[in-house]
Amino acid sequence: MDWLTFLLAACLAFLGWYALRLRQRLAQQQATVQRTEREWQARLETLSLERARLAAVLSRMTDAVLVADEAGRVTYANRAANELFGEPASGLAGRSVSAALRHHQLIQVWQRSRETGRPQQDTVDLPRRRRFVQITALPDAGGEGALILVQDLTRLRRLEQVRSQFVSDFSHELRTPLASIKALAETLAEGALEDVAAARRFLEHLVREVDAVDRMTQDLLMLARLESGRERLQRRPLSPCEPLRAATARLLPQVTRGGLQLDVRCPANLPLVSVDADSLTRALMNLLHNAIKFTPPGGRVTLSVSLVANRIRWQVRDTGPGILPDDLPHIFERFYKVDRARSGSGSGLGLSIVRHIAESHGGRVWAESAPGQGSVFYLEVPL
Repeated sequence: MDWLTFLLAACLAFLGWYALRLRQRLAQQQATVQRTEREWQARLETLSLERARLAAVLSRMTDAVLVADEAGRVTYANRAANELFGEPASGLAGRSVSAALRHHQLIQVWQRSRETGRPQQDTVDLPRRRRFVQITALPDAGGEGALILVQDLTRLRRLEQVRSQFVSDFSHELRTPLASIKALAETLAEGALEDVAAARRFLEHLVREVDAVDRMTQDLLMLARLESGRERLQRRPLSPCEPLRAATARLLPQVTRGGLQLDVRCPANLPLVSVDADSLTRALMNLLHNAIKFTPPGGRVTLSVSLVANRIRWQVRDTGPGILPDDLPHIFERFYKVDRARSGSGSGLGLSIVRHIAESHGGRVWAESAPGQGSVFYLEVPL
């Protein structure tokens, strides 16, 4: 019986040892599983965070982004894409790429990308949507889908058109005085110098044309400084009447030569305004010169200043022929001239300079006019 007891005890001891080892292994495996689960959970959280960040970036992008699968269906479209292609409410996700893009040139770029397996790019004009865009189609490395990026280049194209128009307008404005200067110089060289009276008239005309080119150049340089922000304002508190009187004093000889009546109204109780005296005087001079130039002899030009809701408002009123409604929104553009309603020479930059001076002071300028009823120009800046 002793050996049976010993054998039974040995078996029980072995079973206990084996159960202990089994529990240890199970504990180790359970710890490994928990550690792996934590790692996967951390990876999932990281992926979710990165996905949320990517979705936030894509949703805030101003460029349209579409993701298509291998079947040619849109699986993702950001807000810019939905707005550009006219689906802000329902969205483009779930539609075919052809139904989403709805333009044959855009679709062809995506199809070329699928066929070649290489990135494709093109610029497309969308006249119905009044957009000029650049589309880039990037195929997936596995050939299972594509990323489509559509950039709206409409503003850049308009800036390029403005630049080209500016060069064209400036060249056109210079052509007339330069042609006149050339003709006068050739006339003098061909023998007009021998006639003293005629030579003096030609020289006076030549000086006027050179002055016109100089004024245009100075106006253009000032306009460039104002638009680029290089024109630094030297603000100081002054009476609103001060720039008004300065502009009137400088242009009073032109008023007299034009046979006009000038009425200046400036109340003495107005508060001081913080402005750059030189630039504001220049703006009022341009408005006054504009009124003098287009008011016929015997007409009246009225200048006044008032306080309106914590803003100082200068007003220049004339009794000229007025401005047509179609021209009124454009008169503050560079080189714009109202040929049908008004006549006269000039660079077409004066009112544009006034607008930039007003905006640089945090103010604004506008005009009210009707054919046959004269015009009123307003320049307003905050106190």
